[in-house]
Amino acid sequence: MSSETSAVRLPAYGTGSLAEVMPSVAAVLGVPGYDDVLGIQALAGGGPSSGHVCC
Repeated sequence: MSSETSAVRLPAYGTGSLAEVMPSVAAVLGVPGYDDVLGIQALAGGGPSSGHVCC
C-alpha cells in the first residue's frame, strides 16, 4: 500500500460539518443561546415565528 492511499483523510471542518450545523438546529429547537445562522427554520417551511420546524 502506498503512502498516498494510506493517508488519513481529515474531516472538512468549516465546510459543512456537524460543528456548523448543530448550533442552528439547537436554535430551531428553542435552545436558549443559539442563533439559526443557517436559516434552517425558513428552509423547513416555517418562518421565524411559526413555532414549529416543519409540517
